[in-house]
Amino acid sequence: MGQDLKYMITWDDLEVPINIVHFKEGNALVFPFLMEDSDYERMSELAKDSDETIYDFLDSVMCGGHLCAIEYPTKNLFLFIQDANLESLEIIAYREILEIPYDLGGPILFVDGKIVSSKDIEIVVVQAQISDEIPLNFITHDEQKYWSYEGAEYYYLMALKNSIPNQDKV
Repeated sequence: MGQDLKYMITWDDLEVPINIVHFKEGNALVFPFLMEDSDYERMSELAKDSDETIYDFLDSVMCGGHLCAIEYPTKNLFLFIQDANLESLEIIAYREILEIPYDLGGPILFVDGKIVSSKDIEIVVVQAQISDEIPLNFITHDEQKYWSYEGAEYYYLMALKNSIPNQDKV
């Protein structure tokens, strides 16, 4: 199996609940999420003709029947993002099969709360529009943390476990 990761990046300052898998990378927050390839492709297609806000877009994705099923951790993340009133958000899917990158559809970019058309925008250009602080290869090359949602979740939970101080047993 190759790398399979869908994730969101924001540079907005957020207080993230402990039950949402996330990582702080420089000034950015990275949120891996669990989604089938075909569902991401549909979401990317929906974004091409959209002029919605972050809230409205995620609402139409979750409630409009565009996705077959949204897994609990992803729905939880989408609801959190809707309530966070973000200004900037980047949604990207990276998938490789036999170490060959596979196109799942374009990235989805929100700037100043509104979606930016990505019909002909390459992923590198999209990242440059938000920030050049975290290049795509930074995330895709950190395979221990960003191999798949399940791998990211495991890494996150182990980091949480290790952050709890040892307590002496009575």
